[in-house]
Amino acid sequence: MTRATDRLERQLVAAVVSDRPQVPEAGRLVWQWFGALHRRRSFGMTGPQPISHAEMEAFARVERLPLQPHHAQLLRAMDDAWLDHARDSLANRSAEDGVKTLPPASTHAISADLFDAVF
Repeated sequence: MTRATDRLERQLVAAVVSDRPQVPEAGRLVWQWFGALHRRRSFGMTGPQPISHAEMEAFARVERLPLQPHHAQLLRAMDDAWLDHARDSLANRSAEDGVKTLPPASTHAISADLFDAVF
């Protein structure tokens, strides 16, 4: 990866986690792609799921976009930053906010009975 791409990645990652994003001109197209992919993000039992390569590829094919490997790398970096930020935000919520939160990991070891209860 080139220095310019490294710098662009840092700027886009900073914009993703910012309340007032400053998107560099060189990253506007990737920013729009990320927004479109992000709006269709799936959520599971553990929260938001990462944007998969298959979703990126399908999006590029359907929209007829020239998605190159360095674009996918930028999208992955932005997605990783957003997921980390979202998980940190959820972890920092407190009961004072009126939101019931669960600990990130159980303190109990898994047993056959617990496994059966979940599934």
